[in-house]
Amino acid sequence: MKTDATRSDEQRDAGAARLAISFPIGRRFAWGLVWLITLAGLAEAIVRMPAVARRLPAPSYGAANRQFELQLARLRAFVTQHGQPDCLFVGNSQVLRGINPLEFADGYHTVTGVELHCFSFGLRGMDPSVSYDVVRVLLQEVSPAVLIVGTDVPSYSTSRAEGIRGGRLGTMDWLRYRLGDANAYGWLIDHVAAVRAYLPFRFWFLPDFARQQAEAERFDTQVTLEGFGHLNQVSDLVGGPPTVDDPQADFFDILREYALDPKQLTALDGLLTLREQTGVIVVEMPLHPTFLTFFGNGVADYDRGLEAVRAHIAPTGVELVETTKLDFIPDEGWTNRNHLNQVGAAVFSRWLGEELARRALAGRIPALAALGVKGATP
Repeated sequence: MKTDATRSDEQRDAGAARLAISFPIGRRFAWGLVWLITLAGLAEAIVRMPAVARRLPAPSYGAANRQFELQLARLRAFVTQHGQPDCLFVGNSQVLRGINPLEFADGYHTVTGVELHCFSFGLRGMDPSVSYDVVRVLLQEVSPAVLIVGTDVPSYSTSRAEGIRGGRLGTMDWLRYRLGDANAYGWLIDHVAAVRAYLPFRFWFLPDFARQQAEAERFDTQVTLEGFGHLNQVSDLVGGPPTVDDPQADFFDILREYALDPKQLTALDGLLTLREQTGVIVVEMPLHPTFLTFFGNGVADYDRGLEAVRAHIAPTGVELVETTKLDFIPDEGWTNRNHLNQVGAAVFSRWLGEELARRALAGRIPALAALGVKGATP
C-alpha cells in the first residue's frame, strides 16, 4: 500500500519527466520561431532591393480588382517621374478608356499656355461609392491641384450598382486599414513588402489563375504611363438603336426600372466634401445618344438621373461639366455605346481640356486658375 509520501514522490517524478519531455519540444519551437523570423526578415530585405523590386509584378494589396493595384503602381511611378500631379482624374472604365491626360493637357495648353501633368486613375466598376473610398486613400499619397471626378447617370441606378459589384475591390482589409479601420491583415499588407510581393501569386493553384494573369498583363499593355487605357476597336453598331441581341443588351434589364440609389448619391456628396482638401470638378462621361434607348423611359429617365446629380452638386459651387447631349464625338470614336476608343478619347479629352481652361480663365475654377496663365488666348 502506497503512503501519501510515496504518492507525492511519484507525482514529483512524473512532473520531472513531463518537464524533461516538454523542454526539448519548447526548444525546437523556439528555434523554429527564430528561423521563421530570420527567413521573413531575409525575404523582406530581398524584396526591398531595387534590383529585385523592378523584376517583380506590381505589388498586391489584396484587392479583388487587379486593375486597382496596377494603376496604383503606375501612379507612384508617375509621381516619381513628374512630381505631384496637377490634376487627378478618377472614375470607372469610362474614365479609364475615355480620358487621355496628354490630349487633355494639350487642349488646356492651347487656351492658357500652361503645361499640365495629369494622371487618370480609372478602374472597371468604380462607381461613386468605390470612388469615394479609393480617392480618400489616393489623397494620402498624392496632392493634386484639382481632383476631376468622372461620373455617369447609369452609375446612380440601383440595378446598375448591383450589376457591377463583380468589378469592385472586395472587402479589401488594406483599404479599410488606410481609412482608419484598424485590422491586423491590413496593417501587415501596409507594412510588409514581402506580403505585397506574395499576394499577386496567392491564387496560383486555381484553374483560372493563368487566365487572370494573362488578363492583367494584357491590361498592363493597354495603359499609358499617365493611366490612359486606350482601346482600338471601332463599333459598327452605335449608328443605330440597340436591339435585344446587342452586345450590351444587359443594359435593357439593368436600366428598365431606373431607380436612383441613395448610397451612390451619398457617396457623391462625400466626394464633393473633398473640396476642403483640393479643388474638385465633376465631369459627366459621355454616352452615345443611342445608349439612352436602354433606359425604360428613354431620355426622361436619363434627365431624371442627371437632375439628381445636379441637385447634389449645385449647393457646393463645384463645377459640373455635362457632355452627353452635346453629341460631338463621331461614331468612329466609340468602341461601344458607353466607352470611347482612342480616337474618341482624343476628341473628348482635348475638348475637355479647352472647356476647363475657359472656365478657369472665367474664374469658375480657382484651383486651376491658380496654376497660372501664360500667353492665354481666350
